Amino acid sequence: GHFLAVTGWSKISSVSVVVGKKTLFLFNLNDPDNPIDLKFQQPYGSIVTYRWYGDGYIMIGFSRGCFVVISTHIREIGQEIFQAHNHKDNLSSIAISQSLNKAASCGDNCIKIHDLSDLRKMYAIINLDDENKGMLLAWTDDGQLLAVSTRRASLHVFLTKLPVLGDTCGTRIAYLTSLLEVTIANHVERELPVTVSVEVEPSFIAVGVYHLAVGMNNRAWFYLLGENNVKKLKDAEYLGTVASMHLNSDYAAALFEGKVQLHMKVKVWMLRKKEKLDSSQQMMINTEFCAMP
Repeated sequence: GHFLAVTGWSKISSVSVVVGKKTLFLFNLNDPDNPIDLKFQQPYGSIVTYRWYGDGYIMIGFSRGCFVVISTHIREIGQEIFQAHNHKDNLSSIAISQSLNKAASCGDNCIKIHDLSDLRKMYAIINLDDENKGMLLAWTDDGQLLAVSTRRASLHVFLTKLPVLGDTCGTRIAYLTSLLEVTIANHVERELPVTVSVEVEPSFIAVGVYHLAVGMNNRAWFYLLGENNVKKLKDAEYLGTVASMHLNSDYAAALFEGKVQLHMKVKVWMLRKKEKLDSSQQMMINTEFCAMP
């Protein structure tokens, strides 16, 4: 049972290895005559896993549910910076997201997430009622998704970071509330928030007086905002990747590759009178203009 890692230790290359599940051995390649053996308290149990992070810190997970953070700085070598008994019976994995600045541990039947800037504060607890042992954690590089695999051959993926994406029109605001959901709200006018299920995880959002647009790459989907519902109209493709989009009551303007493409749209004041639009009226007019910068 050995775990091996090669890392930059205080900007100096080093090797770390777990020996016999009880000792963490640190070997500085630039100081080979002075290796360091770190032994831990017996009540912690055996070392299950560990992760380097930050400037010379190591987070270590133990079989009896504890995780400990130690420093490898010369003045603090082997010193416990933080210790928590996160899980009652067992701990099976830990994961660290440097981009999200979060650490997660799993054991028993739950995942606990801490903020690396203040490990004493619990950021979130995720319960997995049907799982209790053998879970393994992994974060995507951008910190957006946390995956958990189990002994039952199941994989759970949790959204841990949502891109900040939105747009405004007057006092109305549209913003991303899930990977495939946009919420439209107008707190000034005291309108009830409306959620819209969208086709893809968008890279841009635009909201106007009567419409919502979401899209990614060179494609956008348009929705008609009624008094009590939202209706999907159509999608449009552009001749380049859309950097941004803006809507008003009459036009949609898409910026891509230094050009602005305008769509003239059908006015929908009839919705205010609760009149239905026929299919031809619901389609945006295909007249397009290109404006060079």
